[in-house]
Amino acid sequence: FENRLATTKQYLIVDWPINAYIGSLMSLYALTGETVYREKAVAVEKILEPAFDNQTGFLHLELHPANKVAKTKIYNDEEDENGEGSAGNNFLFFIGHQSPAFLYLADATNNSRLKTRLRKIFTTIKTVEKPNGLYFEAINVKTGNWSRTEVVDAEHGVFFFNDLVQSYIMQSESGNPNNKEALRIFCDAIQAMIDIGMFQDILMHKNENDAFDTAKGLSITKKI
Repeated sequence: FENRLATTKQYLIVDWPINAYIGSLMSLYALTGETVYREKAVAVEKILEPAFDNQTGFLHLELHPANKVAKTKIYNDEEDENGEGSAGNNFLFFIGHQSPAFLYLADATNNSRLKTRLRKIFTTIKTVEKPNGLYFEAINVKTGNWSRTEVVDAEHGVFFFNDLVQSYIMQSESGNPNNKEALRIFCDAIQAMIDIGMFQDILMHKNENDAFDTAKGLSITKKI
């Protein structure tokens, strides 16, 4: 099936083969110990290599497997507030969604190349400016700058935050000495949302201390 994937002559959302193929194959490998599943996952990962941006490490939104061309474009993106051009923008939960499946694959195959790519993603996401510690909805894959100023909340960033927790658990079980990094990023992000008031008593009136109105007033003062 990897041959069919490699010769696909249309753009695919990169998140799909990561979950449907690599995630499923590595789950089968974990359950059965059959190396054929791991080998198939390696084959898929190699096909997806062009989707990684060399500068930031982030994944592009789409990949044309046959042409080995990756691109990122949020369709109907009318909020390109930094003027970066929507062709460079990707949602936060897509640039981080690869971590659990890829982390397991990297550990199971001792793939130093993949580990380096994943390390770059963590490094970039840690160093990007976060006003009041908050994350925004979309980021420019090539520059590492936020491309929208709409703050992402726990609901809409659920995949990104879930991946951080899953990555922490996976690294803890594998004995990785740096296993607390993903947990620290997660805790800092949630604490920032708590501090600004995104988590409120359900009885609080909507017009009282509306956290989203407050968040919209934040601005990015510099670019990374």
